[in-house]
Amino acid sequence: SEIYFATLIVYRPVGESTPVHAIAAEIWQGQQLQAKIQPIHCVGMVRSQILNYVTKLLEVLGTNYGIKKFASLERLDPDRCPIRPCPHHPEP
Repeated sequence: SEIYFATLIVYRPVGESTPVHAIAAEIWQGQQLQAKIQPIHCVGMVRSQILNYVTKLLEVLGTNYGIKKFASLERLDPDRCPIRPCPHHPEP
């Protein structure tokens, strides 16, 4: 059977030290998407809180899937953030 791997999805504007808007993750087995970890807003979090959350995510992935680290990082524009309400998508 194929091993599981995870992709960390970071909603963040282009640039060197831009703020992280939100974080999500996907768990894959081969070409099959197995699970999605819903995004959470990071607005107002400091860097250490974000890193702490990512560490906790990996602990859960390790327990459930044997995943020790993220295989890749996907950076998406905050305009693609699916969370509502969202500062990038003000209510009309």
